[in-house]
Amino acid sequence: MNGIYEREDTKDIFQRVNIVPFPVGSGNGLNRSLVHFSGYRFDGRGINFALFNVLRGRPTSIDSFLVQQENLEDRIGFLSLTYGIIADIDIESEGLRSLGALRFTVWAMHRISSRKNYQVKISYLKAKGHQANQYDLPPLEEDLPDSWDHEQDEFTAVNIVNMPYIGEREWIAPSCDPNDGLLWMLIIRKEAKKTDLCKIFIEVETGKHVKIEGVDMFPIIGFRLEPTNDNGCLSLDGEVLETRAVQGIVRPKSWKTLTRLNAIKK
Repeated sequence: MNGIYEREDTKDIFQRVNIVPFPVGSGNGLNRSLVHFSGYRFDGRGINFALFNVLRGRPTSIDSFLVQQENLEDRIGFLSLTYGIIADIDIESEGLRSLGALRFTVWAMHRISSRKNYQVKISYLKAKGHQANQYDLPPLEEDLPDSWDHEQDEFTAVNIVNMPYIGEREWIAPSCDPNDGLLWMLIIRKEAKKTDLCKIFIEVETGKHVKIEGVDMFPIIGFRLEPTNDNGCLSLDGEVLETRAVQGIVRPKSWKTLTRLNAIKK
């Protein structure tokens, strides 16, 4: 995706070429999200669904989000940007890839038992009354407009999510649609106890984690995260970013895939 984004004809390619995800990783959140919205039963991997999309799917526009860090080329994300315990679990468990998706469960238990919080300033533009095409991000060294909200504290996790699933079982954003023109911010606050974290990692499979004390989730258009140190992992779609200031904004219906999202009952 980012290879295409670096080309001069990126917009033309993203609008002409249908990109179909295949579940060949450990998480496969994008494929799982499309299965969810197609109305089809998830078979545990989603390979049959991906093949079906290639043969019978219909062109469907999907959201992505622009990601910026100072002195680096802009990137695009399609799944999530994560800082805190969830990113640590994802990145630090790479050595357990032979376990498949089970590696996340194993490392989650380790990370919860040795739980820590992360000092970060988070800024966000709430979705209410705003549309992404009305805004451009200022440079990272400049202040954000007055319409943005800010929080600075210790947090257990901050997730920016573009899809309802970030893994085959992790239904992290139950209200998220692949083309709703929104990002969803998940905050796990420091007040969440270890027992709450255990409940969160269990109930994320049902979507009920959003009702647990210490968890907030709400729709946004744009975000900026400013970690005060490098204590923790920062990841974009499962790939490591340098732990420093990062910002982003949703790009509605910016690429196309083949699927059957028309099966959704709105």
